[in-house]
Amino acid sequence: MSKKNSNIGWSITFISLCTILGIAGIYLPFLYILFPLIGIPLILGIYKIENHWTWLVSIGIAFLIGLLGNSISSVLLILLIILPTALSGWQIRQEESLPRVIIITGLAYFVGFFLFFFYMKWGQGVDIPSLYYSAVQKWEIWFLKVIEEQQALLASNTRLALDQDLLLQSYGIMRMATKEAAYQFQILFPSLFFIICIITSAIVVLISTLVIQAMGWKEINFTTLTKMKVSPGIPILLICTWLLGSIPTIANQWILDTAISNLIFVFSILFFYLGVLLVIYIMSNSKMKMVFKILLGIMSVMWLFLSPSFFVFLGFFDGLFNMRKDKLES
Repeated sequence: MSKKNSNIGWSITFISLCTILGIAGIYLPFLYILFPLIGIPLILGIYKIENHWTWLVSIGIAFLIGLLGNSISSVLLILLIILPTALSGWQIRQEESLPRVIIITGLAYFVGFFLFFFYMKWGQGVDIPSLYYSAVQKWEIWFLKVIEEQQALLASNTRLALDQDLLLQSYGIMRMATKEAAYQFQILFPSLFFIICIITSAIVVLISTLVIQAMGWKEINFTTLTKMKVSPGIPILLICTWLLGSIPTIANQWILDTAISNLIFVFSILFFYLGVLLVIYIMSNSKMKMVFKILLGIMSVMWLFLSPSFFVFLGFFDGLFNMRKDKLES
């Protein structure tokens, strides 16, 4: 088959899949929950297609489906499937750095969801973030009730002979921890959602690139995942953001405090990943015996759960001083 005929075949396949998804979404809207899995074959199609009109035609078909059927299906098809997969497939064909492809695709998912939330609020009268906040509040009320019932049960059990003062103190700590957790889940909603989009993007891109390499279409450089680095300006920006958030006048303004908290959280996740890469780099390049490497690996896994902030600290210095310089330049 000639390259031109192959290109036309992939274009027809991509448009047909988008049409089928759009029609199926009218009757099965929950189908779009599987948008990451649905996006994988479409990414492969976009990777093989060397023209720009295919996904434009698909967007036109999605608009037509919205006019004739369900507008929500049309919006979901465009924002969560066509645009992110088109961008991801094109990036995989043009870009060698997988972390960059993952971040750009994750941003596409995040912006797509943000626009969908905006459409649902102003077009359909459904405020999805408010529903999320309400769900967190219901969880908080339910969990506080469970804690209160357990505290009352323990206090009334005379056979255990528990210290009532210690029991009340533990109950107070649990209540405070629950309220703080609920508050953090609410205030960090944008950054939590962004991290979920990045993780989803990583899964989709990695599966797609594995298929592309298995099919022999392109040799994917997976080592770029361990060579990721950031500019020294990013750690400096984190310090400035943290100092800005500590100013009392800023902390008292809810919008600014929320924005700063979300930025710090996203940066912390980034530096956590860099910290893990730094530990792997140290283990793979050290001249210590294998026994000590295994012990260091076990201790590192334990510290992942006992003190994640330790890896954030390592990643911060890795970003500031480029401590994996030799590997990054190799």
